[in-house]
Amino acid sequence: AGDAARLLGDLFLRMLKMVSVPLIIASLLSGVTGLGQAERLGKMFGRTLLYYVSTSLLAIMVGLLMVNVIRPGVGQAAAPVAVAEGPQHAGKSLPAVLFEQLQNMIPVNPFEAIAEGQFLSIIAFTLMFGICTVLVGGRVAEHISELVDSAFHVMMKLTMIIIRLAPLGVFFLILAVTASEGIAIF
Repeated sequence: AGDAARLLGDLFLRMLKMVSVPLIIASLLSGVTGLGQAERLGKMFGRTLLYYVSTSLLAIMVGLLMVNVIRPGVGQAAAPVAVAEGPQHAGKSLPAVLFEQLQNMIPVNPFEAIAEGQFLSIIAFTLMFGICTVLVGGRVAEHISELVDSAFHVMMKLTMIIIRLAPLGVFFLILAVTASEGIAIF
């Protein structure tokens, strides 16, 4: 029963993952092209940037405050830590790390980013495409806007169908965990 429930629960998770990238692309493009005018786009960009910087600074300050107040790990015996392979930020300056993050936002190949689910790159490319669509304007922008708006409505319908399956999908996932771990998991 647990194996069958896991298979059905995994199908539900696959459906959720299936709609994530197309839904992000369609909703962002629909929102940006829906603004319609470059002036409105500039105001919205400024507000969004201000909001992002403000909330990021707030999150960093709260994190630093909590680490200094709670002091996690102080007084505990240090466990051996395995050194992870891969890119390290040790010894890099803050501007170098920030520039590296900016580079990661700009995909070399947008289709590869979509195929690999690199969400930050997908969002950055989609926003750039939408902004340029608004800047081009005219009939080109109208056609793209109509196409994107139609795709958004279709993706929302598909997403809502999958969301209706959520109680069943979650039930199967919980059943699979309960079958393998026992009722004590609750």
